[in-house]
Amino acid sequence: MSIVPPKSPGIYLIKCTANNKVYVGSSANIYVRWQSHRCSLKANQNYSSLLQRAYNRYGKDALEYSVIELCDVSKLLEREQYWMQFYRCTDRRYGLNIHIKPNSALGIKRTEEQRARMREAQKGYKPSEATRKALREATKGKIPPNLHDVHQKNKGSKRTDEQRAKMSQWQIGRKMSDEARANMSVAQTNRFSIQQVTQICLVCKREFTYRLTSGNKNRKFCSRSCSAKAMHGGSTDLNRFRGTEDQLRA
Repeated sequence: MSIVPPKSPGIYLIKCTANNKVYVGSSANIYVRWQSHRCSLKANQNYSSLLQRAYNRYGKDALEYSVIELCDVSKLLEREQYWMQFYRCTDRRYGLNIHIKPNSALGIKRTEEQRARMREAQKGYKPSEATRKALREATKGKIPPNLHDVHQKNKGSKRTDEQRAKMSQWQIGRKMSDEARANMSVAQTNRFSIQQVTQICLVCKREFTYRLTSGNKNRKFCSRSCSAKAMHGGSTDLNRFRGTEDQLRA
């Protein structure tokens, strides 16, 4: 084991000599981190299940601790990522790391029991006002993703049969609460009531209703035949309504 001065930040390596697999980590104080690893491994509570499994199977004497690099605290994650890729320690053939990225849960596969416990823990949780304020400050000034760009990016992509089967299975037995149904009903009602407009046709004088869109904001006629009459002089009473073609078309 390398001698590490107290409070030395850097990248360290734990190697299992029984199978030559390695674990790469970083810390602002390598000496303290090693003590933490030894205590958690002894208590069978290390956060790396692969490292814990190697300890349980081969014993503490099979683990060798060494320092790869000393660096500034601000460079820890960057250098850790470099050495993780160098040793390929997220590949189970060579390494004992679970996370694909340092300081991230990416790559962890949780059991159904763990997922159930996490869902149960989140039930009824309400963030405090201080948490809400911090979230608002964190997102202030950030532009949300343009949904149109997202749709265009995904346009033409095809899901595999496995993905379709998973989506279908997920929908089976799914039931919405009465509150969710009521909210959806109100949202749909408001959506169509806002976009529907009632007008009087300038030709036949009949009342008609149409859906308001960006292309027909100034609709004057109830049908194409009435529009044609107005455009081609079919009604002498409509001379005062004649304008550009864009104004007369329905």
